[in-house]
Amino acid sequence: MSLPPPDREAPITEALSARPVDTIAVGRIRGAWGIAGSFKIEPFNSLHDSVLRTARRWWLVSAPESVMGVRPRSSAKAVASEYRITRCRIHSDTLVAQAQGVSDRTAAEALKGLEVHVSRADFPKPAEGEYYWIDLVGCAVWGQNDIVLGSVSALDDHGAHSILIVVDGERERLVPFVGDYIVAVDLEARLIRVDWHADW
Repeated sequence: MSLPPPDREAPITEALSARPVDTIAVGRIRGAWGIAGSFKIEPFNSLHDSVLRTARRWWLVSAPESVMGVRPRSSAKAVASEYRITRCRIHSDTLVAQAQGVSDRTAAEALKGLEVHVSRADFPKPAEGEYYWIDLVGCAVWGQNDIVLGSVSALDDHGAHSILIVVDGERERLVPFVGDYIVAVDLEARLIRVDWHADW
């Protein structure tokens, strides 16, 4: 899913607020860029699809947690600070951003290694038939003959397509997230129906 280009220098005047409960890790700061406070970010998905290009409220988190495929919210012990972003653009193979209050290279270098979290409410609406991975995690998965196969614990990308990691107790199933196997996705009901046998 490609995102529209953001406003290059959109002013941000809202007061800083408490960190929302729905923030999601979407990237990590790799260091300073230039001398005027810009910094480089490695997004956890592709550069062109990253929500960081349009989201203007970022929470920088100092104690990240991660799991395969999808990175969940950090623990309550993590320290998070909100930054208002005035610009985020693609530069070569990375993203480069500027934030209010980060005005020189020293301040930008101090952010190195922090995870970038964005509120789920600030994500662009996906196109028809497209889904954010984080929305699929926790969904119950029903297979052939209406047998419950478990729930989605994470997703992974094997290159050609995404993989649902479906866990039922000690058992783990890997279900390709492609039209041949995905019958229906009902995010409101937190349910995914798949053409998958319980013995597979």
